[in-house]
Amino acid sequence: LSFSRLRFHAYLKIKSLIYRSSSMGSCICKGDEVNQQIERHMDVQNKTEQMVTKLLLLGSGESGKSTLFKQLQNIYMPSGIDLNGAEDDMGHPAIVATIRKTLLENMNKVISKAAELYHTDSEKYAHLFIDLNEASNSAAIEILTTYRDPSQTEFTSLAKETLKQIGDAVGLIWDLPAVKNAHK
Repeated sequence: LSFSRLRFHAYLKIKSLIYRSSSMGSCICKGDEVNQQIERHMDVQNKTEQMVTKLLLLGSGESGKSTLFKQLQNIYMPSGIDLNGAEDDMGHPAIVATIRKTLLENMNKVISKAAELYHTDSEKYAHLFIDLNEASNSAAIEILTTYRDPSQTEFTSLAKETLKQIGDAVGLIWDLPAVKNAHK
């Protein structure tokens, strides 16, 4: 049985108990009030349950499922607290900056390696060709190479618009088949 069905069965059980417990001929019946409270409580639970998005991550071992949640926790949890309640030495902004630096380092490595392999043997590695004549590709790569050296980039002080441009550039480059092939 699903969680919703279990709650419905519990609701029916409670309702039948209330119905049986009310005595015949009583002048004041509290069963209706209790029933309304139960229904309101169940309505609230249904609404909160509908707001929850459930995600099932499938993958073999060591494919990064736990890493994904750790990174999401580092990005979205309040500063200095993890899910287990332990204090964090680095603090939230430093963790976010570290994740951004790592992402840019790795993206630049993939782009460089794809270009390097393509230039060594263009027939064998034709699937790694990134068309720099396309304006969007060259602009995105220009943005990524601007922040190639993470030690010289202070991500905590960058403007939101700059961070958005970097994110858009990463997304555009990652969607290229050549980059996905190079990452394999």
